[in-house]
Amino acid sequence: MKKDNGPVMELIRASMLPSFLRAKARSEDPVCQVVSRAARADIAENSGDHVHSLAIGAGVSAAGLISWLAQSRGTEPSAVLDRIEQASIKGLETPNRVVAMLRTLLTGPPGMAATADLMVQIFAEDEEGYYDLIVELGEFSASCVNLLDTTGVSTTEATLKDLDEMLRDFYSG
Repeated sequence: MKKDNGPVMELIRASMLPSFLRAKARSEDPVCQVVSRAARADIAENSGDHVHSLAIGAGVSAAGLISWLAQSRGTEPSAVLDRIEQASIKGLETPNRVVAMLRTLLTGPPGMAATADLMVQIFAEDEEGYYDLIVELGEFSASCVNLLDTTGVSTTEATLKDLDEMLRDFYSG
């Protein structure tokens, strides 16, 4: 697996762009372009390292941010995910597969195997859906960063700096 947090941070930053700056065509959307570059690098190297590293990093980012949101609300991450599934947290409406991946990641070491199984299943059943999942995880992370800023828990800049450090630790470990 590629050990570089740069593409994940690029994915999240691109996801934070205002919607009027995001292209309507997927090929022109900055978020989709991050995923596309990873896929092209994998084709060139005949591997899946770039895309899978991006997916895992995006998932780890989203899980870390959901944990931070839960802590700021004095609750458990699973309770925040329950509320998200019920769409009762404005701005964090998200597809079920994102919540499913986050639930597996948030169970600790045993969850890593479940996360891997889920990712393999999604990739095998729907490769384009797998790429969509990466985009959705980036967008979910961006929403979490914005929510932390809006609620006064942490500024966008501070959250992105902490997230970058967390990912560096993740990829170096």
